[in-house]
Amino acid sequence: MRVLGDALAEHKGPFLDVDFETSISYEESDEETTRLAAWLKTRGIVRGDTVGLALSNNGHALIPWFGLLKAGVSIVPINSALADEEVAYILRMAEIKLLLSDEKNIESAKRWISETGMKIQAIRADEKPWADTEPEDLTYVDPEDIAVIFFTSGTTGRPKGAMLSHRALIANAQACANS
Repeated sequence: MRVLGDALAEHKGPFLDVDFETSISYEESDEETTRLAAWLKTRGIVRGDTVGLALSNNGHALIPWFGLLKAGVSIVPINSALADEEVAYILRMAEIKLLLSDEKNIESAKRWISETGMKIQAIRADEKPWADTEPEDLTYVDPEDIAVIFFTSGTTGRPKGAMLSHRALIANAQACANS
């Protein structure tokens, strides 16, 4: 496995119980995340861009995560419990091009974006706007590309982005699996 996004194509069978009523296979996940990656290109989002995720912490968030990883963009998870000013700061610092949200966070997402003064697209991921997009060959993603930028801070100062590569995510997953 070169990058974590490759994992879906390398496995078969059940993958995830999204909620108590819905499950999804590796094959279905691979197809949907490939559609999402192709859809991003139609929105002008390309490898190396940054995309924010303001999603509830549940199984529905995995498709956007893996789709973004496949597209080679850097994911910036957004903590919706932060003050609007703090989130706007993160969106500016990370130079977010797109913010994927869900129904719960969409109004907050619009507020955060308005505070940045930037032209950022806010899209509801739970509406799956990529569903009708034709899958296409995926962008090459290098294991050293930045996969995720976690903004974190101590007790003083503004948050700083901790950048994790695709290789680091795989190493972390392997360490967890081996422990």
